[in-house]
Amino acid sequence: MAEEDAPGQYAFTVGIQVGNVDVLTTTQDITVTQDTFTPSPTPGTTTGTAKLMNAGAVYPGSAAVFQLTVTVPAGAVLDLKLEDLPSGEVTPARAIIEDPGLCAGFDSFQLNDLGSVQSFGVITNVDTASPTTVLVQLALKVDGTAASDGQLSMTVKLDGVGYSLEAAYTSLPDVGSLKGVGSTLGFDTFNTGFEAGIKSEIVIPPTMIGSDLTFEVFPDLDVTAFDLKICRLEVEKVGSGLPCIAKNINDPSLSKSSETRVFDDYGKIELGTTCPAAISSQDSDTTLIISLIYQLPIQDTITDATDITINGGLYVKNSSLWVTSHTVPTSTAAITALESWSPGFTITKPYIGVRKQEMKVDMNSPFYWRYVLKTNPKTRGKVEFELETPKGISICRIKVLKIGRNMACAQKPEGYADKYVQTKLEYTERYEAAAQTATLTFDGLTNFGESEMQPNLYADDDSIEVGVFFRFSAPVGTGAIGAEMTGADKKVAIMQDSGNTKPTNTEGGLDFSWVSVGEGAIDEMFLTAPKIVAISIAVSSGYYLPSVKIRFTDKDFSKKISFCGVHVTKQGLNVPCMNILKLPTFPTDANLVEVDDLGNTINHKEIYLDLDVCHYQMSNNPEENKFQVELTFKATSAAVADDVVTIEADMNGGEVTKEIAVTMVADEPSFVTVDNTTYATVEENTTEILAGPGDKVWVSFDILMPRATIPLEIAAMTPSVDGKAIMTIEGIRFGESGTNICCTGSTVDPNVIYKTERQRTENTTSFMAMDSIIMDMGFVTNGGYTFRRGWNTEDDDKFRVEVQIQMSDHPLTVDATKFAVRLAANSGEVISVGSREVTVSRVTPAKRWEGERPVISMTMNLTEPGKVFNRGDKIDITANIYHQDISKGEGKVDHDTYVRMILPVWLDYVYTEDTCVTNYTYPDSTDNKCQERNNSWGRPDFLFPNGINFPDVISINFSVTVDKYDRLGVGRGDVPSMAVSYLICTPAMFGDWPEEGNEENCGPYEGVKIVVASPECYDPITINTCGVSASSAMDETTMPANVLLDDDSFWAPAVRTGAGWKHVLNFFFQRKTRLNRIEIQPADSAKARMPSGMSLMVSSDGVSWKTVALTGTIPGTMTLEKAEETKYAMITFEDDLTGDKESLPIGVKSVKMFGCPREDTEAECGQDSTRLSTDSKFYRHIGYDPFMEIFYFCDVNPYKDGLYCYTNQAGTSKFVELPKYVNYIKGYSPSAKSMYFSDKSGATIATKDGIRMMLMPSTFDFDDIVDVVEPTPVPGLGKDMPAVELAGGYKADFYGVEYNGQKVITWSSCCTP
Repeated sequence: MAEEDAPGQYAFTVGIQVGNVDVLTTTQDITVTQDTFTPSPTPGTTTGTAKLMNAGAVYPGSAAVFQLTVTVPAGAVLDLKLEDLPSGEVTPARAIIEDPGLCAGFDSFQLNDLGSVQSFGVITNVDTASPTTVLVQLALKVDGTAASDGQLSMTVKLDGVGYSLEAAYTSLPDVGSLKGVGSTLGFDTFNTGFEAGIKSEIVIPPTMIGSDLTFEVFPDLDVTAFDLKICRLEVEKVGSGLPCIAKNINDPSLSKSSETRVFDDYGKIELGTTCPAAISSQDSDTTLIISLIYQLPIQDTITDATDITINGGLYVKNSSLWVTSHTVPTSTAAITALESWSPGFTITKPYIGVRKQEMKVDMNSPFYWRYVLKTNPKTRGKVEFELETPKGISICRIKVLKIGRNMACAQKPEGYADKYVQTKLEYTERYEAAAQTATLTFDGLTNFGESEMQPNLYADDDSIEVGVFFRFSAPVGTGAIGAEMTGADKKVAIMQDSGNTKPTNTEGGLDFSWVSVGEGAIDEMFLTAPKIVAISIAVSSGYYLPSVKIRFTDKDFSKKISFCGVHVTKQGLNVPCMNILKLPTFPTDANLVEVDDLGNTINHKEIYLDLDVCHYQMSNNPEENKFQVELTFKATSAAVADDVVTIEADMNGGEVTKEIAVTMVADEPSFVTVDNTTYATVEENTTEILAGPGDKVWVSFDILMPRATIPLEIAAMTPSVDGKAIMTIEGIRFGESGTNICCTGSTVDPNVIYKTERQRTENTTSFMAMDSIIMDMGFVTNGGYTFRRGWNTEDDDKFRVEVQIQMSDHPLTVDATKFAVRLAANSGEVISVGSREVTVSRVTPAKRWEGERPVISMTMNLTEPGKVFNRGDKIDITANIYHQDISKGEGKVDHDTYVRMILPVWLDYVYTEDTCVTNYTYPDSTDNKCQERNNSWGRPDFLFPNGINFPDVISINFSVTVDKYDRLGVGRGDVPSMAVSYLICTPAMFGDWPEEGNEENCGPYEGVKIVVASPECYDPITINTCGVSASSAMDETTMPANVLLDDDSFWAPAVRTGAGWKHVLNFFFQRKTRLNRIEIQPADSAKARMPSGMSLMVSSDGVSWKTVALTGTIPGTMTLEKAEETKYAMITFEDDLTGDKESLPIGVKSVKMFGCPREDTEAECGQDSTRLSTDSKFYRHIGYDPFMEIFYFCDVNPYKDGLYCYTNQAGTSKFVELPKYVNYIKGYSPSAKSMYFSDKSGATIATKDGIRMMLMPSTFDFDDIVDVVEPTPVPGLGKDMPAVELAGGYKADFYGVEYNGQKVITWSSCCTP
C-alpha cells in the first residue's frame, strides 16, 4: 500500500457556503484499510439503449460515436464489461463513462486499449432503493478503405446485454482548416526560480482524418548562457469528437534539446492518428487544450532582463501545423511575499488547516497531525511553512503527501534531488526534548489554478498536503504547536499530555532478517570496494523500548575488514519517531580494538547503534512495521581473495542473533561504472582561507559523487617557484561528509582505509617539501542511504576532502597574495579539477622580527647514553633538525642554512677521522655525507645548501673525538661536558628585516650532555698536621698527626671496653681534592693492636657525608672503587676484639692518601677536635664534694657527641644525670662548699647539692677561687694504668669506680653498679 493511503491522511469535508462565507462544514476521516472488497456481480441485470451521437456525417477514417444508456437496478452489482466488439469495417477506438450515475467501484472511467481491457470494473449501484442510469460512450473508427458510401450495422454487448449500433457513412469532403489560440500562463517577468507557460487551444476539423499528430515544446536554443526546465506538458482537455487523440494523452517524453543542456527543455506528446467525429457543430467537441510550463531554475549565469521565448506547436510528420510562442524577460529580483498576476485574483493570503488524529497522548508517545496548505490561484512567491513546538514535544518526521496539480513545478522533498531543486526541508534540534522548529521551503511556488481557492481541509489542486509525526518527549501538560506559512495567519493547535508515561512494552519483540542492498551477492564482497549489508527489523505492534542496542561484530575479529558506518534506512510509517540520524559508536575495551605501534586505533571488532524504538499504528501494511539498518565496511590490507569474514548482528545483548558469512573476491566488481557521464565532480567555494608563514591550515574540497560505484583517485598539488614550494602538503583527512558516500566522513581515517602518499614533484628541489599527495580510494560507492530513507539531496551525495597545507616563507609570499591549491578527482574516464585560493597573511614589517622568525632546533642524543667516555673515544651523536611549532620563518634556498657546533676544548671534530652523515638531499648531492667546514673558532659547521624548510625533519649522525689534543688534563674525574648546537640562516627579506644578506640566529641553543673521564691522578696528597683529628687519643704521644710523620710514632685512641665505640681519623684537605687510594701502616705490634678493618666517608662540607666503597685490605692499600672529589675524609677503624683489647690500644703508624688537588687555594684549619684521654676537659674525669658526700663524674658516650655528667650520693647506687647544658667539671671549693662546672657556652655554674644549679654572674672569675680542688682525669690507658683515689672512699681505675671497696660504676656500661 502506498504511504498516501495510510489511515488518517484523508478527510472528507462537506460544507455549505454563502458567497465566501462557510455556513456549515463538517469533516469526516476516511479510514483506508488493507481489506479487499470482493463483490459478487450478477450479469444481465441491466437494460438500455444505444444511439449515434454524430450530428454530422461519418467518413471513412473518421469515428462513429455511440452513447449507450444503461439502467442499473437498485443495489445491483455487475461487471460493466464490453463484449463482442465489432471489427472489420470498424476498429474500437475508445470507451468512456460519460456519467456514472450513482454507481461506484469503477476501475477506470476510460478504456483506451479495447483490445486487451474491456471492463470498467465491478460496479455497484449504491442507491439500494432506486435504479440509476450510467452513460457509456463508445467510439468506433471507420476503416479508411471503406467504400465511399455505406451503412454500418453492428452489435455489442455490455453487461451481457446486446446493443444494436447503426450508422451511415459517406465519402470524405475537402479537409477543413485547423485553427487555434495560445494564451500566456504566469507573470510578465520570468523571475529566477519561477515559471512561465502557454496554454494552447487547437480546433481540429472533423475532416482532418488519418494525420499522425505530435505536440512539441521547446525554448529558443543557444540564446542564453542559462537553461530552462520543462515542468509540465499536459493535455488538459480533449473534445469528445477526438477519440483517437484522447486515447494517447498525457504520456509526454521529456529530454534535453542538446547534450550541453542542464535540464530537460524539450517535450513531445505523441497524439496518435486522428479519427475525428462530427458530434456537433460546436468547436469544443474537436478542441484539444494543451498546457506547457517552464521553470527558470536558480543558476549563477542568469542575467537580468534577457528575453526568453518558449514555443509549443502541433506537428504532423515533422511539419508544423500550428505554433504559438511566448516571449518573457528574465528578472533576478527575489520574490519573498506572495503576489498575484491577474486583476481578477487580488487575494494572495494563503490558508493553513490542521486535522489532529489524537486529542490526548501519553508521554513518549507519537501522534500524527495532517496539515493542508493552500495558496490562491494566479499567485507566486517563496513559501515557507514552519512548525514550532514547545520544549517537550519533538518533531519526528514531516512528509509531503500530495502537491496539487496547480503547483506545476513544485516538488516533494523525496526521491533524488540535485542542486537545482527548490524544495528544502530543515529541522532544528530534531528528536531532542528542546523546543524545535521544522521548515518546509518552496523557493519558487506558482499556483496556475483558474478557480477561487477553497479554504478547507480538502486536499485539492490548490493545496499542499503535509503529514507530521510528533512525540511527547517530556511532560508538558498542554502543548501549543504553532504553524506559520508565508503570508498566512499563524495556526496554533493544542495537544494535551495525558499525564501518563508510555510504559515499556517488549511483547512480541523484535526480529530481523538479512537483506540484500545494492548490487552484488549478499555473501560476497570485493577487496577494492565497500560492502553494504543490511538487516530488516520488524517491530511488533505496540512495541516500545527507549534503548535498543544494535550490534554488528566481526565475529572472529579477523581484522580483514574495517567498519565504516551504520545507517538507518527504509523507515516504515509505523516507526515514525526513530532517530534515523543517530551516529554509531565504537567500543573502547582493549580486547575489541586493534592499535598500531603508536597506540592509534586502526580497527574495531564491533560497532553499535542505539535507537529508541516505538511502534505507532498508522498503517495495516506489515511492511510499514519495519525499518532497515545498513552496515558498511571495507576490506583491509590484510584481506586476500577467498578470505571469509563472519558478520554477526544482534539486538539487546543477544535477544536476537543472526550471522552472515561474506567471502572476499579479488575480481573487479561488475557493477563499477567507468564512462564519461558518470564521474566525481570537485566543487569549489570562495570562502577565504588565511595562512601566514609556518601556519598549517586545512583546505576543504567537496566532491560530488554519482549514484554509482566508480574508481576514484584523489590528487592535490600546491604551486612552487624557483624550486621552492609556496605551500607544502602536510596531510589529508575527511571532513563532515554527505551521508551517502561509503567509508568517508570525519570518523574515517583515510590513511588507514585507503592508500595515501605524499610526493615531491619535479617542481620543487626542497628536501622534504612535499607539494602533492595522492589518495587511491579504489572503488568508491554512493550508498544511497538517504534515498532509501526517502529524500536524497545533492549534499547527501558529497564527501569532503581536506588537505592540510603549510605556508612557506617564500620570497613571493607577500601579504594578501593569493595562491591556489588544486585538487583533482580521477574517475577513470574523466578528471575533475577544482582549486581553492589561500591568502597570505603576514604581520606588519615592523613586527616581523618578533612575529616571523625562524625557530629551528637540533635535538641531540648519544648512541651510548650514560656512558663515561675516555680519551681517544669516538662519541656518536644522533640529531634531528626541525622547525618548532612557533617557527614562522625559513632560510632562503639560495643561502646556506647551517648548524654551528660549540664544543669544549677536550671535544674535537677531527676532519680526517670523525664522520657526519645525513638524510638531507639537495640538487647535485651525490652521497649522504654532510657538507662541513671548520669555522673561525676551530669548530665544525654542518651546511644545508638548499635551506631548511618548515616540513623538513633532518636526521644527522656525527662523531666527535675525546681529548684528541690532550687539553683535558688529569685528575678531573668524570667531567660533565656539553656539546651545543644552534642554527644560522638567512631569512627572506620582507619589510626591513633582515638586512639584505644578513645571517641570523635561527633557533635556540640545544645541547647534549657528555661525561668525559680525565686520566686519574695517584700523586701523594699533602696533608697539613692541622688537618688531622681523631675521635680520641690515648695520650699526647699517640696524637692523630703522628700518622703523617715518618718515624716510629703512631696514633692510638683511648682504650675502652664495651660496645659502640668508634675510633675515627678525620682528614681535612683544606681544598677540593681528588682521592683515589689510601695506604694504612700499623704501629709496632708490641705497642698497639692493628685494626681489623676500616670504612671511608667523604664530605664536601664536613656536615653531609657519603660512604665510599673500597677494595683492598689493611694493613696495605685501599683503593676507592670510584675516585671522589672531596674536602674531608673520615676513616672509621674496626676494633679487633680478639686481641689484648684491655691492655693495648689499636694503633696506626701512618696514613698516606693519593690523588691530586682540584683547587689551588687552601682554607684555614679549624680547631683540633681530638679528645685526649688525659685531658679532664674533654675526656673522662671525677670529683668529690666531701661536705655533701656527693660523687661527680663525666664521661664520653659512644653513641652521643660530647661529655655527659652524673652524681652519686655516697653509699647509694642511685645515679642522677646532670642537665645536658653541663659540659665538664671545673672543681670543688671547700670554702664555698660548691662544685663548679662549665656549661656548653663556657659560662660557670655551681651547685651545693647536685640538684639545683646556679649560673654565676658574668663578673665571676673562677680563677679567683684559691682553694679549688680540680677534677681528676681517668684516662683510657689500658688495664695496667694506676688507680685514681679520691677522699670519701672513692677509687677509679680502667674498669670503673669503687666506693669503700664496693663497685658502683662500670665504664663499659656506665652508671650501672
